[in-house]
Amino acid sequence: MSAPAPKPTTPPINQTTDPATILRQQIANSKITRGDNSQVNNVLNNSFNLPSGDGFNNSATAVTRNNAGQIANSRVNFDRGSVTLFDNNGSFPPSSTATLPRTVFDKDGILSFYKNSNTLNDDQKNFIQNIYANDLTSRANYQANVTNLAKNLTDIAGDNSNISQTSRREINDALSSLRKAYDTLSDPKAPAPDPRALYSNVAEAYRALRNDSGAIQNKVDNGLNILSIGASNYELNRLPVGNGNATATPPATPTAAANAAGAARLAAAKGQFDTSRNQPLSDAQGKSAQVFGQQVSSFLNSVGINGVDPSKISFQVNSADQLQAIQTKLADGRQLTAIFSGGKIDATNAKVSISGTASAPSNSTSPTNSTIPTNNTTPTQDAANAARALKQQIASSKITKGDNNQVDNLLRNNFNLPSDAFVPNSTRTTRTAAGQTSNSTVTFGDNRGSVTLFNNNGSFPPSSTATLPRTVFDGRGVLSFYRDANNLTANQKQFIQNIYATDLTSRANFQANVANLAKNLTDISNDNVNLSADTRRELKDALGSLRIAFNRLSDPKAPSPDPRSLYSNVAEAYRALKNDPNAPQSKVNTGLRILSIGASNYELNRLPVGNNPTPPPTPTADANATGAKRLAAAKGQFDSLRNQLLSDAQAKPAQVFGQQVSSFLNSIGINNVDINKIAFQANSADQLQAIQTRLDDGRRLTVLFSNGKIDAANAKVAFR
Repeated sequence: MSAPAPKPTTPPINQTTDPATILRQQIANSKITRGDNSQVNNVLNNSFNLPSGDGFNNSATAVTRNNAGQIANSRVNFDRGSVTLFDNNGSFPPSSTATLPRTVFDKDGILSFYKNSNTLNDDQKNFIQNIYANDLTSRANYQANVTNLAKNLTDIAGDNSNISQTSRREINDALSSLRKAYDTLSDPKAPAPDPRALYSNVAEAYRALRNDSGAIQNKVDNGLNILSIGASNYELNRLPVGNGNATATPPATPTAAANAAGAARLAAAKGQFDTSRNQPLSDAQGKSAQVFGQQVSSFLNSVGINGVDPSKISFQVNSADQLQAIQTKLADGRQLTAIFSGGKIDATNAKVSISGTASAPSNSTSPTNSTIPTNNTTPTQDAANAARALKQQIASSKITKGDNNQVDNLLRNNFNLPSDAFVPNSTRTTRTAAGQTSNSTVTFGDNRGSVTLFNNNGSFPPSSTATLPRTVFDGRGVLSFYRDANNLTANQKQFIQNIYATDLTSRANFQANVANLAKNLTDISNDNVNLSADTRRELKDALGSLRIAFNRLSDPKAPSPDPRSLYSNVAEAYRALKNDPNAPQSKVNTGLRILSIGASNYELNRLPVGNNPTPPPTPTADANATGAKRLAAAKGQFDSLRNQLLSDAQAKPAQVFGQQVSSFLNSIGINNVDINKIAFQANSADQLQAIQTRLDDGRRLTVLFSNGKIDAANAKVAFR
């Protein structure tokens, strides 16, 4: 046998050269001042043709300077919205077209800019036309932006008959302008369209749509992001800078090969306006969060900005479908803007602006961004090793499909699930390189969901309660389990009651799960008066069972509720809700995740194993005293609690955990997962316990986290 290949090593991160560390330090050390800034105002007035006073608020300009006192970026407020200007090529104020600041408009800001800005002067128009006559790659990119705007407006016009006649007229006018610009750009010998006139006209259509209640606003927002790219890339960074506009030096002409490629693109586009505009936008343009969300979350985490909800980020994608900029509001109220060069979403190629004043931290359990972490948050060598080890485990594990007697016996004898409840010969078992069972996924009959069982404490089949596998149900799977599972035996009930009589922390956690279920069902009941009478009866019955369980758990001397009976009853309510067309299904799915946590944490991992089972050890006196206080405080509070909202961790888990999960998945080589399509399961302490999602290659991913730590060292991963 040949010698094994040496294990790859990861060099320790150099604290002074790591780009993410440097960018964190820049963010932390930068100084923001607010007020008039003549250099910024001159760029806006003289280069961008934006009048002060009506155009922008001088006194509200926020300027960020680095340690050397140089302007790094500026945020300028309009009457509505803003624009962020980033220093380009280390020169501000700009001395040439190549050093004009890169601009990022927000959605209201781009409309304000084109509402207030003056037309380009003749020298500016001629300068831009000369660029697009000599740089055919830029000309083709300009045309691509025109095409994307036309696609978006065509989609909006065809999507909804409820938009006003005013909006339709503005759309038709904008499409006419875009058609003319497209056709002109197709001919390299024709003078390029004036981008200020073109984009101003298009902005009128978006202004009408922005105020039209019949317009689908997420599509309007997509169009505004495309319009912002147009202003930034095909107008403002093409303007002349110098002593006189007529003598300004244009950017260098591309190589002959690049120009030939641009000419070929223009020739292929000739006469294709109507064909192109009736096609959907690319995913990068139309579904930006899905395409770029995970990479952006990883980038933000790397520079110490945590807890950002990817679904609330505004993505601006250039005409080559590369991410150019992002904007979002942070949890502490500040505004984040980042611009990326070369389509590379990392600290080396990013510039970040944070403006506004951080609000005082709240008592919420949601992450905040009020401080930039210091260097000790840089990923450690141990974390890198853990991620590498988990990747190796995934790569070397073997998945087999078929009967698995050990798994079947556990389901029958411990979990009380009859054999005909799950599909025969379909259990997917993942074994390590040493042949040990790592995890198994069992599918319920008639495509009714699944449960994934993770090997616990290195022992499968389990030899004690402490080594029972940890379970992760999907939404359909937990309903199938409680439809098919038999009642607990008398011995099982007594064993569980003994645990909850001696472990008051677990008892309080069980009660918290009961309260969360009651909150969710109460919210659903109040949310929609059109639920069927049968559904309402099931809700009332489930809430009655939860009330009894809650009150019994409040008294440590009372026998604890039978979790199998309780959760089976609650599952009937969720089954009715899943089949009720008037039920708010997003809230129903939230409840199913809470029910899944209940099954996993307060029933199945409490069952006896063996002829003379030993229960888990009793917590310390201090821990039990804390549990007793929680139970005492909850006594008589069922109605008060059930009428409260769920915590953000339970009701909005993507917002609370999305960024951390993206970073974790990226660390183990799983990329481009849409955070909005992940099912998050948070335990009763509002810690993330498990996630499930479908990957782009069709596989389903399940991850179990221990101790609420979302990293490779505390994660187990299963595929099917």
